[in-house]
Amino acid sequence: MTTNKVLKEASKNGLIQRVVVVDDDPVSTMMLASSLKKWGWEVETLNDGESAFNRLKEPDSPKLVLLDWVMPGMDGIEVLKRLREEDFELSHYVIMLTSKSDRIDTIEALEAGADDFITKPFDPGELQARLKVGKRIIALNASLLTQTEKANWLAEYIANYDQLTGLPNRTLLSREITSYLREKRPFIFMLVNIDRFRRINQALGLDKGDQLLKWFGSKLRGLFNSEVMVAREYADEFAVLIPLSAEEQNPKDRLAEEAKRIHEVAGTPVPGLEDISITLSIGALFCIGEEDLG
Repeated sequence: MTTNKVLKEASKNGLIQRVVVVDDDPVSTMMLASSLKKWGWEVETLNDGESAFNRLKEPDSPKLVLLDWVMPGMDGIEVLKRLREEDFELSHYVIMLTSKSDRIDTIEALEAGADDFITKPFDPGELQARLKVGKRIIALNASLLTQTEKANWLAEYIANYDQLTGLPNRTLLSREITSYLREKRPFIFMLVNIDRFRRINQALGLDKGDQLLKWFGSKLRGLFNSEVMVAREYADEFAVLIPLSAEEQNPKDRLAEEAKRIHEVAGTPVPGLEDISITLSIGALFCIGEEDLG
């Protein structure tokens, strides 16, 4: 993604066109706010360190900060130090504003956590340039955060879901069964195999075989509500994990009913494979409290 695209995306999310000005001098604050608004910024103003720190801890706080060094109570350096101790998902970009101009002061500000440093009275051109740098950094950090979140989601998905059918895989199914057993919740566990699937695969090719698996997985999933887990256990083998309510006295009746519905699905035509008829083999296990019944 180019820098311009990143900036546009971050702008949509309201991340990079807002700035907080923290300064106890009302004249300086007014001048800064006036200039920033002319340049297209949304501006918040605060006049003490304690208020600034509390505001910046809020999830919706602007991420670009112009922070005065010398203030009564909590000064800018203390605000910086405390800010950097917080665990923010997206860090603030802090430009220190001060009349201090010695190199040692710049070093102190940077060591405290400042991202940039500008001396008063500020030059408008210099301030605009430094704000643009901060804007780009925030946008790039936001983009990196988004890409990291997407990568984490994808890794989680790949680890827990079958890539062909989109159904939960054996890993997620095993975790769900373990949860049922740990909590002693009654359930029916069904294994559903497509008969002679290997022959179908060999006769029609892998693409048609995959098409059949996707179709059957979708149909099987459509038979049940969201409380039932339908998973792809392995190759042509699917699993159905059905929770049982306390009122269900005879789970074998429930099993017979669900098995009938599954067999009926197998008897319907497969789009694009109308000449193929499939049959199923279904095995089941009951777990009622601490009892396992075959």
